[in-house]
Amino acid sequence: MPPTVLLADPAIRLAGVRTAGRRAAVVRRRPVRWGRVLIGALLTAVVLGLAFLHTWPPLATVMSGSMAPTIDTGDVVLLKRLDRPARVGDIVSVSVPDEARTRFGYPPVVIHRIVVIARDGAITTKGDAHRTPDPFSVPSTAVTTRVFATVPAAGRIVAFLGSTLGLLWLAAGGALLLGLPLLDRYRDAQRRDMDERETLQSALEAITDELERAREARGREAEELARTRAARERETEELARTREAADRELATLAAELRRTQEARERETEALAAELARTREARDLEVAEAKHELRLVTAAFNVRLLQLPAQIERAIAEAFAAAGQVPPPPPPIAPAPPVPTPDPFARRFVAASQFTPTPDLLGALKPAPPPLPWDAPPSGAAAAKVFAT
Repeated sequence: MPPTVLLADPAIRLAGVRTAGRRAAVVRRRPVRWGRVLIGALLTAVVLGLAFLHTWPPLATVMSGSMAPTIDTGDVVLLKRLDRPARVGDIVSVSVPDEARTRFGYPPVVIHRIVVIARDGAITTKGDAHRTPDPFSVPSTAVTTRVFATVPAAGRIVAFLGSTLGLLWLAAGGALLLGLPLLDRYRDAQRRDMDERETLQSALEAITDELERAREARGREAEELARTRAARERETEELARTREAADRELATLAAELRRTQEARERETEALAAELARTREARDLEVAEAKHELRLVTAAFNVRLLQLPAQIERAIAEAFAAAGQVPPPPPPIAPAPPVPTPDPFARRFVAASQFTPTPDLLGALKPAPPPLPWDAPPSGAAAAKVFAT
């Protein structure tokens, strides 16, 4: 069975648990445990006291009346480490030398008052109840603690606690001290169990209601999700159709673009071929025009060279008809140097600079061009062209 069904079933109840009529858990204030507070305070005081006294053991029980009436038998003194040099009048704890213990019967440690401090640092003590000082002296380095406070009759209490009756009293007190907190702890555990059960029952009912609301909200979310999914499917189908239409249009545009490019390429090729043909025809026409121009120029030059001779013959015939002798011709100036003939340049020569001799005519002929149709015509061909 799923956990949600178990928590949602209101018929299920915990065995031995009363049904709470309220939703919220009952919050009870726990009682203050004064025993723990007292023990904690006592431990804190002990730790602070040891840190302040800075010696161990910090307590000592006075077993004689040598310091009466300042310190009586059975009192407990509180010792503190000396944080300064010893002074006359201080009540200190002194370790008795072995010789004095053997000879005079002193205990190992005595608590007496300092009465004399020699120049070499030797300290002499005396009990307040004695008239004479102690028959021994100790160095100042051996005196490390002094009496800080006195607790009257506290030694008797310690002695009582060390007796059989005191031990029984301590055992009973310890049992009560330990048993009462255990009993309180057991009762607190029982109360906490009841509170936890009531809290658990309330929380279980609250979780059941929350699960019911969550189930209803989940159903509404499922319906909304189904509607959203159907809308997304419709949008996906519409998007697919739009994509197909766009793909078809793109394919059509691509085909049209390819056809347009092919047509442009054909037109470009046709224009290039037409331009090549036009250029060839134009070059041919230009070559023919150049050839005709050269023929006309050659015929004109031949005719121009023949014109002085014809004029002289006409003059001579005119003088012969008149019965006169013709004057001698003027001297002909030497012809200038003929430059290197250029087949594509025009040469216009004055008729007075040439004599009608075949050698001069042959010298004025241009050099043969590199192309066949650029060759200048012969004299007969030029005369023929000029006559036509």
